[in-house]
Amino acid sequence: MEKKEIDVKFIVGIVILLVIFGVVGGSFWNLVARQAQKDKQEEARLENEAIRAIYVEAGDILKEMVFVDIDKKTVTEELIPILENYLNESLDLVSIKKQHLQIGYTSILLKHELKYTLQLAKKQYALDQQCGDSILTFGLDEHHYVALSDGMGQGYIAYKESKLTLDVLSQLLKNGIQLRDTLNTLNTLLKIKNQGDMYTTLDLFDFNLMNSRLKVIKYGAYESYLIRNHQIDVLHSHSLPVGMASTMKMVSYDMKIKENDILILTSDGVGEHFFDLLKKYQEEIEKMSVYEIVSFLFQKSFQKKDLDDMSIIVIKVVNRN
Repeated sequence: MEKKEIDVKFIVGIVILLVIFGVVGGSFWNLVARQAQKDKQEEARLENEAIRAIYVEAGDILKEMVFVDIDKKTVTEELIPILENYLNESLDLVSIKKQHLQIGYTSILLKHELKYTLQLAKKQYALDQQCGDSILTFGLDEHHYVALSDGMGQGYIAYKESKLTLDVLSQLLKNGIQLRDTLNTLNTLLKIKNQGDMYTTLDLFDFNLMNSRLKVIKYGAYESYLIRNHQIDVLHSHSLPVGMASTMKMVSYDMKIKENDILILTSDGVGEHFFDLLKKYQEEIEKMSVYEIVSFLFQKSFQKKDLDDMSIIVIKVVNRN
């Protein structure tokens, strides 16, 4: 009798445990399922609100990016303009394809696109046997420099000073010295060398063709000119010549270059009426090539009475396509 009572109690206990496990277990798994659903909904919400770039591999020429599924129209009309504005450079679409290993993602490949190139022509006149002005152009990484220096006085002595200025400038830049430090070093060296008795002017045009920008730096230099959209802007110098003062303040013009921009650098030998000359013949000048422009302006400037060493550089921004 006692054994039967024990068996009954055992069986009842097992049934009660099964009922408890059933209730608790069902609630547990329902809780897990509900939490999983919440997590999935939160993940979807975050994905929709998140920045859509997953990763970017950037190189000197190409940039590869993987995005949450995206079509070509969105890439070309929305994504690339945003990236160009952020990176401050021009981009061209190389390829767009679905990722096989990452379902729902698209890979795009972009490359730097240089929109513009430069056309340049120059001409000089020497009152003596040697023109005292020096001209230097060179490329370095994404930069293209055009420099004009006018030595004090005329002839060979002026030429030596202006050439030294541009030689030191180019060597410092090519050795990786930052532009501001280069200019300060150049000024200090010439100040020590000449003890304030000699100085040179400096026109430095720094074209960055990667982001289509131009920085113009002028130290005691004659005015330069920008012809754009049928208007002429005058770029003045706001600083002393190089080697005159112990310290120099770097004042620059910073601008976006545009197709068909015409930039003209001159030494003071062109005379005080050069701007009037540009205004008078502006319509004709805009239709000429850079070689025709420099020859035309040189001939017109040469007609003035008081001749001096004279340099004219004409640069035109043209579309690569």
